[in-house]
Amino acid sequence: LAMLAHAARLSNLRLPGRAPGEAGRLIAFSTPSPGPRDLELGRRAVKLVGATEGEVLNDFAVFSILAGKDVLYEPFIMSRLATEGAWDDRGLREDFGRRRFAMMVTDEDLRTVDSGGVLWRYTPAQARAIVDNYRLAARLGPGESGLSYYFWMPREEKSGAP
Repeated sequence: LAMLAHAARLSNLRLPGRAPGEAGRLIAFSTPSPGPRDLELGRRAVKLVGATEGEVLNDFAVFSILAGKDVLYEPFIMSRLATEGAWDDRGLREDFGRRRFAMMVTDEDLRTVDSGGVLWRYTPAQARAIVDNYRLAARLGPGESGLSYYFWMPREEKSGAP
């Protein structure tokens, strides 16, 4: 419902070269419906999250919920708050440094942080702390939607050079 209300508010927004009202559809409904491969990848992700002993920090709350895990954090919202100075993320970055989480699931390859990659759910400092302390253990995807899931596990060595 919130997305529908957002799309309705955007219905008067005009984008160059686009028909009136198209902005709301482009912004609020830009992700295609999941196809069969997307659904299979999601099922596999839920199994991996559920099989992990310990806390899992997950970009996809639904994976944690379906796997019977707690939802610990909402990365996108909290990264925006940190960027705006409304939340101090030092504690989270310290958790990354202590390798608190048994696994992390992201929808972006955080190793691109230092090569100009765009980060949607983490600040650059958070992404660096993750890459320094976690290794990319697996990637599922992409599915029909273009989405991939990246699974990060704690590094065993003390310092984390990629």
